[in-house]
Amino acid sequence: MISRRPARVVAAWRGEEALYLAAHESYPDNVEVLGNLASYYLGAQQYGKARPLLARARELAPRDEGVLINGVALHLSTGEPAAALALLDAQPALAARPEFAIRRGEALEALGRDAEAAAAFERGYQAATSDPQQRFIGGYRLLVALLRLGQGARAEALLARLLAEFPEREELQIARRLMSEE
Repeated sequence: MISRRPARVVAAWRGEEALYLAAHESYPDNVEVLGNLASYYLGAQQYGKARPLLARARELAPRDEGVLINGVALHLSTGEPAAALALLDAQPALAARPEFAIRRGEALEALGRDAEAAAAFERGYQAATSDPQQRFIGGYRLLVALLRLGQGARAEALLARLLAEFPEREELQIARRLMSEE
């Protein structure tokens, strides 16, 4: 016999939020459901709604990667880079993963620690060999960090590599024009 709870969740589909709310009502302590609803609220910039969901998810699964990355995103979005960095530092095993290295760079950058941020972005860029989106983000953030640090020659070499790898990215075309005007 099929459980009625999943059927009720699917029947509630009127939109992403309605689906996640129905799932949360049926499965209030499911970490994935909590994370999905929190992620929805993060995307909608409803941080007050995301915060308690993530707190509950952290209680249930403090080492869950989705919970961690959503928590870091919440802290970065609400101007709490030190809290984001503390979450990342509490999970050193994830430091080599591209998304976590990039988020670490974002937190360090927000704290004004530009050289450390550049190193984190570089780790993210180098580690993202099988994830083109993360590789682009890490490379682009590294490019900006190098320019901020006054390392023009390294930035130009990186831009050439990024243009070869991502010729369709408009951001890189803009960066090339801006860098050639200097």
